[in-house]
Order: sequence, then structure tokens, then C-alpha cells
Amino acid sequence: MVTFDYRLLCSGVLYNCDVVTADWTKSDASRILFFEPPFTLRVCSYPFDEYPQELALQFCAPFVHETKGATTTGFYPDEDIARDLTALLTLFCHRLITVATKIHEHHPKHYDNELLIFRDLPIGFVKSLKPVHWVRQPVSFVYGGPDGITEIKDNNPAPLGVGPNQIKKLLLSLPQLSFATSVVQSARLYSLALQQIRSDVDVAYQLLVAAIEVMANEVLDNFKPNVGDMVFTQSSVERLATEFGLNAEQSCALAVEACKREQWISRKFKKFILDNITDEPWREDDLFKLPSQYFPNKNEFEKALSDIYDARSQLLHHGRSFPPGAQMGISYRVPFRVGMECFDPSSKRFPPVVWFERVVNCAINNFIEASIRDAAVQSAI
Repeated sequence: MVTFDYRLLCSGVLYNCDVVTADWTKSDASRILFFEPPFTLRVCSYPFDEYPQELALQFCAPFVHETKGATTTGFYPDEDIARDLTALLTLFCHRLITVATKIHEHHPKHYDNELLIFRDLPIGFVKSLKPVHWVRQPVSFVYGGPDGITEIKDNNPAPLGVGPNQIKKLLLSLPQLSFATSVVQSARLYSLALQQIRSDVDVAYQLLVAAIEVMANEVLDNFKPNVGDMVFTQSSVERLATEFGLNAEQSCALAVEACKREQWISRKFKKFILDNITDEPWREDDLFKLPSQYFPNKNEFEKALSDIYDARSQLLHHGRSFPPGAQMGISYRVPFRVGMECFDPSSKRFPPVVWFERVVNCAINNFIEASIRDAAVQSAI
């Protein structure tokens, strides 16, 4: 086992909320976000709220072998571990956390008298450093006419208290679940979406939809709609069968048969979200400061999901960008085209990407937590 040291970047501020202190910004204990096997994670930025916040990650990894055909490769999977762990932390903490670089390796002794200097290896990282983080947003001042400044808005993510016990529970329970691989794959896509969300809304929206599809296609692998919906989907087949002289029962049976190769991807996408969503996406967000008047109505939620999936298909297959309203909330500034759509009461508003990001985060996290509870109940029985 080799010990690896990485530096991470958080576009926000994290602290240990389990530490009892009068001021967490002045507490060294609040810097320790996680300090149990299999890894440690702590804040190393000075001051505490430096932006982006720098985190120190340390973990151990064994030497592994991978065989493909007649070729066998041996390596340390530390880069994969660091990338996937930060993706999971991004999903669990609802903050963008990325790998900046590897800085150190500590190797075990190969023989009794081996000197420490040959086992502690500093890693050159200046040329390989790839800092990925959001640009810090300036503070906004709201003027109230004669009253002067009436409000000061911080447009950056609010400080977030992290509970080490909660993270430990999630990470230790995850490998026991049958869909653990899909969670990691979904977290990778979600993390990439957050990296792109302020620079390329079209890419971010596609990645968020894909993050849900990864989960939905496994969890709802055997999903099929009812017979009525299948017949409606193949209504042209039913109508043609009737014209050929088949009775109603035979026409319906033929329409259902025509659905056998249908994978129902869009329906799985909507069902997974609807089955795992709460009221959280309609509450005030501490990551993106989007006013609630730009949220889709609850009673039109399913319609909003359909619009999102249709717009994604238009982009993927026809190259048409998402409507301008998708950009609302990614910055403290509102582009002119976005404002024309969002502030026009007669215009149809498209769900902003920052709102859908929260929907995706809530749906996946709620599903994971419910599955962990169900697994605990089953093991107790």
C-alpha cells in the first residue's frame, strides 16, 4: 500500500459542523473534514475562506493488475480513486470539488534498512497543475432610492458545514448496494456538469440529463408503461391494423407487440425523478441564488421535465441550443436575450439549468439514502 497526497479545490467553503466552537473560522478542529480510514480530508487554505478553498486529501492504494486479452497492466489506481472520490463528494456536499494535483507519495519499506528519503517522494506538479474551479462572483448592492443601499448580496456559495459521520455512512454503505457502479458513473457526469455550468449551459444540461439516465436505466431496467400507454405510443400501428380489418383486441395486441423494442428512456428519466424528488428544489438554494419566481410550478413539474428532455434531444440530434432561459441564474448578471425571455410575461419560460441541477442532486441523493435505509432494514430482518 502506497500513501498518496492530493490537493483539491472547492468552489465554496467547507468546515466540520460537528465541532463545537464559538467561531468555526478560527478553529483548527473545524478544518478536519474527515479523519478516518480509508482517507483523510482537511482544509489547508489560510485564511479559512480563501477562494477557491484548498483541501488536502490523503489515502492509501494498493498495486493492482488489469488484464485485457493477452495484455496485463500493473499500476496504482490513485488517480481514479481521487477523481471518483471528489465526484462523490461533489454530489453529496452539493459543492464543486475538483482534483488540482498530486503532490506526494509515501512508499512502504522494501527491506529493513531502506532509508526514508528513498520512500518519501515529492511529486513535481507545477507544469501538470490543472486548477478547475468557478470564478468568484462579486458582491451585489441593491439601491433603494433615497434610502441608499438596502441590501448586500453575496453571489457565491454559502459556507457549508460537513458532517464526517454522514460522509462515512454514505461511503461505507455505497459498496454494499447493487447499483454502486452506476452511482459513481452518475457522480462523474454530475461533477463534469458543475464544472461546465457557468461556461457552457448546453453541455452542462446534457451532462445533468445523462447523470439521471445512468441511474434510471439501471434502477428501472424492467420498467414498462401500462397497456393503454403502449397502445397510445403506437397509435398509428393500431389505426393501420384496424383499417386492415383486425378487431379492436387484435389491433391493440399488435400495437403492444410493436413496443417490444422500445426502451422507454424518456419515461424512465421522468419516473426516476418523480419517484425520488421532494420539495427541496422549490426552496431557497445556498449554491445558486436564483429567485423563486423563475422556478417551474410544482403542478407543471412533469411537463417541465418533458420540455427539458425534448430540448436535450433537439440539441443532440439537430444541434439546436437550449432556450435562453436555461442560462438564468448562472451569474449575477442577466444577458439581454435571457432577460427578454424571462421578464416577458407572455414568453414561455424554460427551466433554468441551475434549478434542474438541484433537481438532479436531490433525486440521486434521495434515492441513495432511501436505498441505504432499505438495505439496513433488510439486514436487520
